[in-house]
Amino acid sequence: MSVGTADIGVVGLAVMGANIARNLAHKGYKVAVYNRTYARTEKLIEEHGDEGTFIPSEEIADFVTSLSKPRVAMILVQAGAGTDAVIEQLAEHMEEGDIIVDCGNAYFKDTIRREKAIQAADSTSWVPVFRAAKRVRSKARRSCRAEPRVVRPSRPDARRNFRTR
Repeated sequence: MSVGTADIGVVGLAVMGANIARNLAHKGYKVAVYNRTYARTEKLIEEHGDEGTFIPSEEIADFVTSLSKPRVAMILVQAGAGTDAVIEQLAEHMEEGDIIVDCGNAYFKDTIRREKAIQAADSTSWVPVFRAAKRVRSKARRSCRAEPRVVRPSRPDARRNFRTR
């Protein structure tokens, strides 16, 4: 284990997590990687270890220790209970000023609940990625209100989950 040498960490090495870790490593960042099942971490290192600097961890405590301060950990795990579990595990080992970036596709009320819980527990920074994007979209909508438009889905089966204005 390398103490405090990684620039950023990625938790969750399924398709999205592995590709983000690879992209960061390819761009020259030292990337700490952790997955609940260590076999997936080993697979990433075996197949793509030559693309950059990866620092694999078997335990979440080792993962956090391998990050340089202020620590930045990106979470790319399945939305729901898995995200909650990872956030709790990370928050136990992180300190004031460390950052957790939730890159998952979560229901926005879950993200607000998590944000309040983490801020009440300690002063670890919480960065729900979608909230910044939501603000940008809402500003764009306000600027375009003069010309309302109706957008319809191209596939008939997509209509059930699609709202028009």
